[in-house]
Amino acid sequence: LLLAALVPSRWALSKANGVRLGWPGFKMPVEFSFVREVNAAVAPGRVLGPTEVSQWLVTERGHAYPLLVKEIYFDEIHRHLAADDLARRRALMDHMGGERPVRLGSAAFRAGLAEYGPGGVVLYTPVPWAGEIRGDLAAAGYGPRLERFGYELWMLDGPGGPAYTSR
Repeated sequence: LLLAALVPSRWALSKANGVRLGWPGFKMPVEFSFVREVNAAVAPGRVLGPTEVSQWLVTERGHAYPLLVKEIYFDEIHRHLAADDLARRRALMDHMGGERPVRLGSAAFRAGLAEYGPGGVVLYTPVPWAGEIRGDLAAAGYGPRLERFGYELWMLDGPGGPAYTSR
């Protein structure tokens, strides 16, 4: 019984926590330069994007604000957000692609854009419904601004917005 009380319910050194055993190395993904460009373009606004981008946005000063960051924090964030709000944010994030994409209908996606009003949206381009997402974004007033590493940044169109670039 004493042992059960002393064993943590969540292991810090687990694969689910992104931990790997090996020699120290650079932890940032190669896509981090894209994350910096997203922050520069959107900060201090809100960003909708997959976990693979959202989790790195908050690592810089003066960063943009993702709708959600990383699944590991969901247990804690439910204390601050209603369950239905958290579910909508998660569905939107998963719709944008990444690790486990889940398709939303156009009406639900557009409703989410209207509800949360992100200034920037990051799309993982290999997602099978990327064309539909692009159409929904264009219809909602967003335009493509940046394309790198299989991701696209779309921003609300307006005067003085950054020009679209591709490398």
